[in-house]
Amino acid sequence: MKSKLKLLITIMLKFTSIVTYRILCFLVAHKKNRIVFMTPRHAELKDNLYYLYKEMVAEKPEFEYIILTTENRQLVKPIRKMIKEYYYLATAKVFILDDYYLPLYLIRVRKETKIVQLWHASGPLKRVGYSLRGYPDGPNERYTKVVPIHSNYDVVAVNSDAEIGYYAEAFGMEANKVHAIGSPRTDILFANQHNKTKKQQFLTKYPQFKNKELILYAPTFRGRSTDPTPYVPQLDLLKLVPHLQAKNKALLLNLHPYMNENEAYMEILDENTVFWNRNEYTIEELLMISDALISDYSSVIYDFAILEKPIALYCYDYETYNKQRGFYVDIKQLLPATYFEKENDLIDWIISDIKNTAEVKRLKVKNFKYQDGQASKRIIKSIFQEN
Repeated sequence: MKSKLKLLITIMLKFTSIVTYRILCFLVAHKKNRIVFMTPRHAELKDNLYYLYKEMVAEKPEFEYIILTTENRQLVKPIRKMIKEYYYLATAKVFILDDYYLPLYLIRVRKETKIVQLWHASGPLKRVGYSLRGYPDGPNERYTKVVPIHSNYDVVAVNSDAEIGYYAEAFGMEANKVHAIGSPRTDILFANQHNKTKKQQFLTKYPQFKNKELILYAPTFRGRSTDPTPYVPQLDLLKLVPHLQAKNKALLLNLHPYMNENEAYMEILDENTVFWNRNEYTIEELLMISDALISDYSSVIYDFAILEKPIALYCYDYETYNKQRGFYVDIKQLLPATYFEKENDLIDWIISDIKNTAEVKRLKVKNFKYQDGQASKRIIKSIFQEN
């Protein structure tokens, strides 16, 4: 009964959305010079959208640029929010986003508007969209008949030819619309592969970390974005701290945007050994600051591979996660020498003074078609060459 009611509400929402969008398309003139950047993930432009926006404004200052964020969406009531977002969908020449965006899938977009999906993940790793069919976290078939998720995309930008088939499947679209032209956020990494400026600036501000190996821990999100539970690392940091101190190392901790910070947990950590990033540094800056990375199912491993620095995969819940989400590639074979499921094995790697990067370099070669730091320029060219 509950699922039927939810489906009925979705049908009503779709009908309302179609009517709202069509009325706006009829009443409001299409703006041939309007570019809209939408992030359903952040209160400001970050990652791919941020770097593409900077490049596009520099290359094409003649356009009008509109930025829509989660903060914008929270400031208005539901009806006003719907009208506002469909107004910009109706009037945009180009509408660029970086995540799942329900309003887009409830309508059929006018032909004058181009929709560009940058997505927020690099590389083929965990399944998304239609690739999740049959998994517990996957889309409901009855729901997708009403809401064709990930529909209306005209261009999807990925990093390698190997990704094209995966994303075409995930978004239920033609492979020729998925372009292996790069991710904007990788441009800064390719341009700064050997630049130590960010690290030097960090150490100037936080001198307690000087002359220490800086190891970034950036776990992926598990659960749902509406989960209010404060985050507690599955890596015992209190147990780890003495090992870090003994070996003159430090841990930088960065949470996924959907994770809730845990104030009580943060207060008991040694601030000379553990740095908890609270939106002070972007993930790209942290990658440049860090000497090594620990992650799990996050695509940040592909970005870090650009810098050719050591990576460890800590997949303590692999069996559960694999059954729930699944993968496009065998994560156990991605970096087999530094794949760990047991905490003690990971700690041994953390405190080791020699960390191999041979597998990381192979990962970089395989997953980046272009390594010139010009992804934003290629995406801009792809967007406007057909308009």
